[in-house]
Amino acid sequence: MKLLKKIWIDLLVTIIILLTFFIEPRFIKYFLYIYTPLILIGRIIALTGLNIQKRNVSRAPNWLFHLLYAINVIVLAFNRWWVLCILWIIIWLLAFIYVARPKTPKKKLRRI
Repeated sequence: MKLLKKIWIDLLVTIIILLTFFIEPRFIKYFLYIYTPLILIGRIIALTGLNIQKRNVSRAPNWLFHLLYAINVIVLAFNRWWVLCILWIIIWLLAFIYVARPKTPKKKLRRI
């Protein structure tokens, strides 16, 4: 249950993207054209270090996020929504860079 709390938004978006196989995708496409740039901006902000939230110590496994992003990219490519597919590939790449980047140690102030 703790795992679902950490990934619920990403899981919900993946489910919404998968729904394109079963319902009219026009409304989903509108949602994705709004949501995708927002998540892309969030990833860019996270990489610049201007992240408002602290990084959680207990997080969901990284492979789970990569799996969800892979499903998103495959479904978007299958639907031939190339712009969204490319944007999700960029989001996926930025997420990988964010996880793989070295953690910078905090500078400690010396007492005089």
